[in-house]
Amino acid sequence: MSLFKHLYNSARWKRMRARQLEAEPLCRMHEALHQLVQATVADHIKAHRGDEELFFDPENLQSLCKPCHDAHKQAQEHNANGILRGAGHDGRPLDLAHPWHQAVGQGMGAGEKSASALVEDRSLTFIRTPAKLGGGA
Repeated sequence: MSLFKHLYNSARWKRMRARQLEAEPLCRMHEALHQLVQATVADHIKAHRGDEELFFDPENLQSLCKPCHDAHKQAQEHNANGILRGAGHDGRPLDLAHPWHQAVGQGMGAGEKSASALVEDRSLTFIRTPAKLGGGA
């Protein structure tokens, strides 16, 4: 971020970030795994690398929680082929492009369901993340 600090510190970006998190308050990566986790980061889907048009394109934004952004998304961007290797605590592949997540009606993967539909049929996992570590009640 340091190279692009002037972009992230701009009033325009701060407004875009707020609008993104208001429009999509849940982490997109967790939602794809049928988990509800509050998003705190407005992430650029395609790395902007200083391109202001791409940086300020609202269609190039997604909402993520900080752990997904800092671990999974960054690892994906830094891996030469863009594949995120490994599995989550539930054994599912971390890479949302993995065939496991695409299989529908085959007893595999999540398929395409909205969060509200998942809440209704009770197949949604709720994840709580501590607001602060190391103290307080």
